[in-house]
Amino acid sequence: MRRRTVLGNDRQKALLPEVERPMKKRDPIPSSDNVEELAEFWQTHSLTDYEDLMVEVPGPLLVRKEKAVEVHLKLGEAETLQVMAEAKGVSTGELIHTWVAQKIARHKDAKRTNRTKR
Repeated sequence: MRRRTVLGNDRQKALLPEVERPMKKRDPIPSSDNVEELAEFWQTHSLTDYEDLMVEVPGPLLVRKEKAVEVHLKLGEAETLQVMAEAKGVSTGELIHTWVAQKIARHKDAKRTNRTKR
């Protein structure tokens, strides 16, 4: 067992390894899933101040649960789609996604209705 001698405060600080020095007070990491809130936090804080809290996570952190589908439209169709999306205040992709989701919901409802008729 090593003996430690009591030294003057300045000399003692100089001999203590960095790890043993008291840590400066830090803000807690937000426990939010809100990307904007987390981004705002990390814009104003250094990751190096939180290294002791970090753990390695195997595998991907974010797994997309969606798939992109390419749709070819005639020029006039694409132009009309753009006008319709702008009128609703959404992107063309959002408008198409809404239509597809509605069509799928109707399809599922129709399948349920056909099953109950049997």
